[in-house]
Amino acid sequence: MLVVNRGVIMRPIDADALNKKLQERVGSPESDELYEVNLCIIEAPTLGVVPVVHGRWLRQKMSAFVFKCSVCEFKFAGEVEIAKYCPNCGAKMDGR
Repeated sequence: MLVVNRGVIMRPIDADALNKKLQERVGSPESDELYEVNLCIIEAPTLGVVPVVHGRWLRQKMSAFVFKCSVCEFKFAGEVEIAKYCPNCGAKMDGR
């Protein structure tokens, strides 16, 4: 997953998994170099990243212009091509 923050594309990582991988590759967690690297990872700022929920608009049988969100079942009346996100739950309406 890529995140754009102030125009810079970033890739969030699992810091705990990175620390474990470093210990496996570099060696003892007591080494000064590994301690400094782990400290940098621990002190690094975190991103408020939220996973994207994907959904699609489902046409209701009784009306040609009423659609329902596949995630939260919110009913939407209008042009679904305009509504790229569900106004109720925020799901991205890309049909995935």
